[in-house]
Amino acid sequence: MRKYFLLSAVALLANITATSVSAGTNTSANVNVVASINHVNEINCSVWNFGNIFVKSNQEDGSTIFSVIADYELNASSVDAIVSSYGYEPARCNFGNFNQENYTFYFPEKVTLTSTDGGEIYLTDLSFDSFDIIAGTLSYDSTNASYDGNYTGSFIFTLLSE
Repeated sequence: MRKYFLLSAVALLANITATSVSAGTNTSANVNVVASINHVNEINCSVWNFGNIFVKSNQEDGSTIFSVIADYELNASSVDAIVSSYGYEPARCNFGNFNQENYTFYFPEKVTLTSTDGGEIYLTDLSFDSFDIIAGTLSYDSTNASYDGNYTGSFIFTLLSE
């Protein structure tokens, strides 16, 4: 009799354990995975150095405002507020064996250059003057910038195939 009692007790416990396990919730998940792989060509560009620009400090309204066009040279002589400039070096880009003729260039609309004291000047109208020199307009407004200072910044341009 003991033998049957132990078998019944073991069977009852097995049934309770099995019932407890089957009472749980089954869960599954479906994960979608997406990747976009694009090959890029590395283009190296030199530093675009505007050099030293000397501006008049005694304007009628106390401010100095100018825009100067830069490409293979700095066209500073055409701007009344600029006394002189030297040390300009254009940004030249090396495309290597990459043929950029079937591509469209996209530049940012405005690039902010900042000085250590928080002044700001801007580059606009960016483009390629030739296939290796970047051109643009440097704009300075002494109400937003200190008269003296070194300004730095950077930007990224993109080429997309047509």
